Amino acid sequence: MRAVTRSRSLLLLCLCFFLSGFGSLILEVVWTRQLRLIFGSTTLAASTILVAYMLGLGVGGLVGGRLAHRLRDGLRVYGAVEIAIGLIALLVPFLLAALPPLARALVLDLGPWGLVLGRFLVALLVLLVPTILMGATLPIVVAAVTRDDPAIGARTGLLYGINTLGAVSGVFATAFVLFPWLGLWRSNVFGALLDVAVGLVALLLLGRGRDAIVRDSMLATNSRVSGQNFLTVTLYGPVGYVTVEDNAIGEDS
Repeated sequence: MRAVTRSRSLLLLCLCFFLSGFGSLILEVVWTRQLRLIFGSTTLAASTILVAYMLGLGVGGLVGGRLAHRLRDGLRVYGAVEIAIGLIALLVPFLLAALPPLARALVLDLGPWGLVLGRFLVALLVLLVPTILMGATLPIVVAAVTRDDPAIGARTGLLYGINTLGAVSGVFATAFVLFPWLGLWRSNVFGALLDVAVGLVALLLLGRGRDAIVRDSMLATNSRVSGQNFLTVTLYGPVGYVTVEDNAIGEDS
């Protein structure tokens, strides 16, 4: 019975992490498309948006990494963060609609470089809070399932790989499925509600008392995934680079 509980907990965690990456990249593609419609489709504009997005993820990872080991119930906190991401994402289109006048005011009489600065500041203001939260999710979950564990490498590699697979799938689904079927605004709602659903699953089914169960179940998988860790880590960087590069090229075309 305990083995079944472990398997279900691990499956739920992997599913949550896959859908978390899936939803995050849906939102990124949607938001970059929205900002492109407002600020133009030049390479410089797309690059500025991606810099703002990556800055938020980096800051979130740094902050989350510093706070994660102080949390007593990391999986519940992870669920709350996912819900917050989804709720904030629902507001992003309205914030984008309100910010162009501010951007024009910022670049008034500052010349071409003022326009660059205005685009960057607007993207930063809109995306910084949700992307910081996105960046914090991985360190929180990793800390929750690897605390006091010498086999941290295998578990971290597994979580990174699942999250990255979800992210790549999200880019593909947004471009080829969601945009044609749902359009821009409904795609944003879909990505936001997906994050809320992931958060609810983590809160209700992976809450207090489940961290140890998930750690035990992941320990049982170490012998199976240890041989795959090098490949997962090796591919993680190129996959992330290709994902960002495709976004920049796609938004410029």
